[in-house]
Amino acid sequence: MKKLFISENEKKNILEMYVKFNKQQVLLEGLDFSKPLITLNKTNSKDNPNEYMVNGFISFDVTKSEITINNAIQKIKEDLDKQGIEMTNLLNVTVYGGASNYVDGPMNADYKNTDANDPFKIEKVTNKYEGLSGEKNREKNLEYAKNRANSLKNVLIKEFPSSNVIVQTYSRIMDTGGKIDEKRDTKLYPIPGQQATFKIKFNTKKKEKQIPPFDANEKFKQTESNRTSMDSSYYGSKTVKINNTNILMCKILTNNDTLGLKTDLPDIGLNPFQAEIKFDKTINKYRITNKSGKQFTKMQLVWIYWYLINEENANMNCKALDYVVLPSWIKTISLDKVTFGAMSKEYEFVHDKTKHNLVK
Repeated sequence: MKKLFISENEKKNILEMYVKFNKQQVLLEGLDFSKPLITLNKTNSKDNPNEYMVNGFISFDVTKSEITINNAIQKIKEDLDKQGIEMTNLLNVTVYGGASNYVDGPMNADYKNTDANDPFKIEKVTNKYEGLSGEKNREKNLEYAKNRANSLKNVLIKEFPSSNVIVQTYSRIMDTGGKIDEKRDTKLYPIPGQQATFKIKFNTKKKEKQIPPFDANEKFKQTESNRTSMDSSYYGSKTVKINNTNILMCKILTNNDTLGLKTDLPDIGLNPFQAEIKFDKTINKYRITNKSGKQFTKMQLVWIYWYLINEENANMNCKALDYVVLPSWIKTISLDKVTFGAMSKEYEFVHDKTKHNLVK
């Protein structure tokens, strides 16, 4: 290719020539590139059905770079939340840092954008010019672009789980018409040169619902229960003999063979059930078991605990809790501030190994 040698006077016309050779670039205003552009998609990997990817673009303002990066991270988290998933591990991070083709004068660009509405669509710039006054600062400009890529890369790795992640960063000079971003012709060059485009791949899992602390005494007042009695007297207290000792027992245990919860409170993970009440002579205690054959969820057990406390308080301080088989953790619960954390869609609280630890 024939080299162009330009005198000092001719350099004044270089920008006009540069635009002429790049008329095929974008000619219309595009998206609002002051905000992060984030697209979240499933990769449809046959080997990894939980793999997703994000394509992202951010522009860099000298005074707002940190805010811009944080906004991009927040947008990724919001999009994951809308899908009902959360990131478990970053697999790949690829970031391209960009710079406008001007530092104390215009310089040749490496790439140019070709679609005002898609900053990922680029092509190499083939027209190169000799004598551009900014060329002496090319390495400095590429260093700026590299710093932008690294800044974004570091935050991605910090904000998301990233063990054994594969990371690649690149730097390139984007065509902004030989001007800094603030002075570029936004009709011809709508996408800023000070930018970073990135692609990340990662594993996901279904997001677990977080249950905030709540007052069970207030919440459980909304519930409706039922019971079936062995006779007409199913409320109050009754004296029974256990180990040759007279015990004033609550009739919920002595005179009823079932206890049920009719109310569904999905916001706290409490769903209805029907239970059987039977006295176990081998341990001299009552067992309350789910008639469905399934084990109670943790929140159902908390409701039973609350219910028995209310029975004791309402019926002349009769005994119930001391004579029912319940998990060992149940008496550590503060009913005025119940908190278990993350709950699965099956109303189970995750990472809980104590749920089935019953005491006799």
